[in-house]
Amino acid sequence: MATLAYRQAKIGGTNLVLPAASVGGDKVSPSQHGVVLFRNGDAASKTVTVATPGVDKYGQARPDIAITVPANTTAVIGPFPADLGDTVGDGLVALTYSAVTNCTVDAVSL
Repeated sequence: MATLAYRQAKIGGTNLVLPAASVGGDKVSPSQHGVVLFRNGDAASKTVTVATPGVDKYGQARPDIAITVPANTTAVIGPFPADLGDTVGDGLVALTYSAVTNCTVDAVSL
């Protein structure tokens, strides 16, 4: 699992690297201004899952957030409020992917 560093969006433009999505998923810091760009360059749709740690006020596990990204499209996912950060580990938001063939990802702070 790689930790993605936010690239600051600028009026003059920001060059994104868009490295390959990691097979085991990726992580990003919680941020009210941060988003992840997930590019699915494959012929099949992919699912990006944002882990939702903890339980609700009734002690029930909070459901993860699943985003379907159609073939040959880019999804903007986020922002990531603090309560999406891992509460018992590193404090980061975990993203996993149904598959990573022809998929790239990068983090941008707005």
